[in-house]
Amino acid sequence: DYERNAGIVSAGELSKNNPEYFSERARCDKLAAAVKTSNFETIRNEIEEMFMQMKEYGSTAKNVYIKRIVAAVFDETAKNLEMDMSEAYQLLDKVNLSDNAKSLRAAAVELMEKIASCKPTAQAATVKNIVKDAMEYIEENYHDVNMNVNSIAQNFNISSGHLSKIF
Repeated sequence: DYERNAGIVSAGELSKNNPEYFSERARCDKLAAAVKTSNFETIRNEIEEMFMQMKEYGSTAKNVYIKRIVAAVFDETAKNLEMDMSEAYQLLDKVNLSDNAKSLRAAAVELMEKIASCKPTAQAATVKNIVKDAMEYIEENYHDVNMNVNSIAQNFNISSGHLSKIF
């Protein structure tokens, strides 16, 4: 992971031992969902809400919190996208090097919107199609008492293990 290699604020700091883990995890999940669905308005709103939520903390604590969430969302969403990763890492560096709220806000929005505007790789798109097709198959054949993971996987010429992993 980029954060561990660069020695910067790490997504790994979101540990369950941290009492604010669940709040941070929920914030990560909401922002990641907005990025994955390319909902630019929600991306901007989620980032703004992070700043508002952290208003009572000092600027250093707020910046670390926001950088940690952005790094976690980057780790979760940037994989399997058709994008120039060197540009993505430059944008992540911009986030991590931001030293004030204004530049951090702008860098975080820029990075998240860049990720949201990228298309999934062919492999990611294929997985998404298999899952979609499998769900349709299940809906159409739910009455089949013999249907199971093996029969569904066989229908799509993939292993049951692979189907279980991607589903």
